[in-house]
Amino acid sequence: MSRSDGLWPLYTVGFGAASIGVEALEETDCYLITGSNTTEAHPVIATKIKQNVKDNDAELLVFDPRKIQMAEYADQFSRVEPGYDNTWINGLIRYIIDNDLHDEEFIEERTTGFEQVAETVEKFTPEFVEEKAGIPPEELKHAAETIANADSCVFCWTLGLVEHSHGTENIYAIANLALITGHIGEPKSGVSPFRGQNNVQGGGGDMGPLPNNFPGYQPVTDPENRKKFAEYSIYVFSKNVLRTPPL
Repeated sequence: MSRSDGLWPLYTVGFGAASIGVEALEETDCYLITGSNTTEAHPVIATKIKQNVKDNDAELLVFDPRKIQMAEYADQFSRVEPGYDNTWINGLIRYIIDNDLHDEEFIEERTTGFEQVAETVEKFTPEFVEEKAGIPPEELKHAAETIANADSCVFCWTLGLVEHSHGTENIYAIANLALITGHIGEPKSGVSPFRGQNNVQGGGGDMGPLPNNFPGYQPVTDPENRKKFAEYSIYVFSKNVLRTPPL
């Protein structure tokens, strides 16, 4: 898991991992896949997605610089200029807000900062998105309306979205897209960063070897977490933990 992949959910939705399980990938009504060559890197997940598209008419949107194999099963494939993911994602957000397709009840009850997001995306007009990211306005419109009108949607990506100098901004943008449409925190809706290898989540994250987390992504800086794990005679780290970059 990249640093961007792990930190954005923690800072936006409070938990540094995917918000849905495999069942949602088998049953959701809509997928947005970007920065992921899913059939090659995650063939089992790709098979489940393709089966849902085939059997249940789930809608599949693929945004990528390359026409990957998943694009062959997509309702819409949009070729993106490399390095402009933040542009087209914010363009989707702007279109959804401007056309009153956002989930006002969800936003009011379960989010903060909506006005700031709306102001930030104001410049990402369909024309600007087409100029920078190469996405035609009609494709931007179709994707935005598909996501906003779906009963459920899963947002999927891998390192193609995060391994940029602005990777964190890309992930904040896709988090905002999920939040303004209310597609998070539901059984068949949420965010799903596909891991680069099996040890990243199962061994490198969930089980606690990261110096800043106890098992289950529980921060060592939280006094309640420190107290809880001390009761099990687990050595409690210093609060001044260091990860690889500063070391």
